[in-house]
Amino acid sequence: MISTEERYSKLRRQKINVMLNEEERRIITEKAIKYGFGDCLAEYIRAACIYENIYIEDVEGKQEICKIISKFIETLREILKEQKKILNNYMIDKADIEIISNQNIIIIKMISKLSNLLISILSVNTEKKIQQRLGMIEKYKIDENFYKKIINNNYQHFIVRPSNLNRPNQKPVYIVYLNNHTYTYSLDDINQEDLIQKINNCRDVAMQKDLLISFYREGSILNFGIIMEFQDKTAAKEFASEINSQFFSLEGDAYTNNS
Repeated sequence: MISTEERYSKLRRQKINVMLNEEERRIITEKAIKYGFGDCLAEYIRAACIYENIYIEDVEGKQEICKIISKFIETLREILKEQKKILNNYMIDKADIEIISNQNIIIIKMISKLSNLLISILSVNTEKKIQQRLGMIEKYKIDENFYKKIINNNYQHFIVRPSNLNRPNQKPVYIVYLNNHTYTYSLDDINQEDLIQKINNCRDVAMQKDLLISFYREGSILNFGIIMEFQDKTAAKEFASEINSQFFSLEGDAYTNNS
């Protein structure tokens, strides 16, 4: 099977006119060099725009986590060494020594598991995840039917998964909107292009955080945004209070604003 990259490489290449000022050309050149393309702007632009395989990861946060875990493991191992010395005391009951020794073996295994898990998680190919996420957004585009559905949907929460824009298998019982990713539009002067762009931005973030998107219309006002779902009412209310957001109960067919 021919890959997308191979298929593009076999096509006859043609020039496209891209007008850049001096500053823009300087920025693109610097980025091409930064990502290992030297001053070959064409290769860099193809990689960035077509294949979307340009990626540099900010590892500062990971380094901090690794330092803390490393210190934790080092300290725990020192404690185990001290315990081993104490266990040599003939005054301690043999049964107690065996219990502590077995516990220490368990701790050592857990340390090893934690270390391996940390390395595994922090070594995940994030570039692949980013491309997969963008691919899902591109594959399941917002078409005219979906647009009409959210515009005409009235007095209820229309909740979808961000990946394929389908309803979740299990309807949430309680939801809380995330303020930083909630938008309000007037249907009297709505801009379809802007709305779709905002929805795609929400889809990207929601897929990263494994959250849902809700659309809610009140008369001529459309509200939509990323939501956190809850099965427990108390937990939903507490979270909504902490972030000063709206809390909705979706029990039965009733859609009640409990903010």
